[in-house]
Amino acid sequence: FRRVRTTFFTRSRGAIVEFVHAHKYSFGPHFRIHLGLSLANETFATTTLNGPDSHSYVCEGKFELSFDESAESIDACAEEMARFVQDVAEPWFAAWRDVERLINDVGSPLGADQKARLRNTLESGLPESN
Repeated sequence: FRRVRTTFFTRSRGAIVEFVHAHKYSFGPHFRIHLGLSLANETFATTTLNGPDSHSYVCEGKFELSFDESAESIDACAEEMARFVQDVAEPWFAAWRDVERLINDVGSPLGADQKARLRNTLESGLPESN
């Protein structure tokens, strides 16, 4: 992943961009991680958080995305964030790498307009990425 904003990381896969957004809560030292997919030619303004997030995993005690002022706590939180990406994000992204499934599956994270634009890109023979 490449950091493109303070808390926004992306990885291009042809016509699709996989992204991870780390949201720092304003009320305390806690993070929520959001996952999503967008089309390569979309802007940040049109990007939606259309994938799973870490909230339920944290509530179930599977990840600890909080920290205090100690270096050990900050390191532990960073390691948990990396583990979330490895254990949750990577399998989710891999499940949606089949472009035909992404377009046709009713559970696809893409909206109808995104599916149509992606289908058009594939059918037009244009390069899948910009």
